[in-house]
Amino acid sequence: MTGENSAARREDLIFIAKLAEQAERYHEMKDTMKQMVAQDPILTAEERTLLSVAFKNVIGSKRVARRVLSCAEYKECTDSHHLSLVKSQHEQVNRELRQTCDEIGSLLDRSLIPTAVNNEVRVFYLKMKGYHRYHSEVGGADVKAQQEQALSAYSTAWELAKTELGARNPIRLGLALNFSVFYYEIMHDPQRCVAMLSTQLAFLCWAN
Repeated sequence: MTGENSAARREDLIFIAKLAEQAERYHEMKDTMKQMVAQDPILTAEERTLLSVAFKNVIGSKRVARRVLSCAEYKECTDSHHLSLVKSQHEQVNRELRQTCDEIGSLLDRSLIPTAVNNEVRVFYLKMKGYHRYHSEVGGADVKAQQEQALSAYSTAWELAKTELGARNPIRLGLALNFSVFYYEIMHDPQRCVAMLSTQLAFLCWAN
């Protein structure tokens, strides 16, 4: 494929991804962005946002489905047949959530993080790698490993953000929020959650 044809193909992929977003067809949006990464893993800021939006919404819809099915399990606990049907659906959604988290994790490790063009982009991708926390919500034998991967990604991103990104940088602000939520919801450590937010607030005050 020539450079001109490659650029045209990329423009088409961007158009399709945006169209899928407008139609709320996030699985198609995700697959389109994977094609873009396969073509060239060095993404523009707009392309990185599209990638993030796609995976965030696919994962988000499965997390909502898990909550609905958890409630359904409770409601159907007196009917063994219905309960088995609900549990089957719940297990399917859990598999899909794990698969999607593994999908973005592999994309980040193999293609995106190694080709990050600067520290801001690297922090952006490490923040996305924190999606391992959603994998850990499902449970299973590898919960601890998933939590540790998320913690490692967030910690590396945070140390880099503190030295390389300004206190008001939106990527850094988003990272601080996600990292604090991770401590509270996944690690069940409210003290570290508060400490994280307090640290970022202090940096904002100093920036003034």
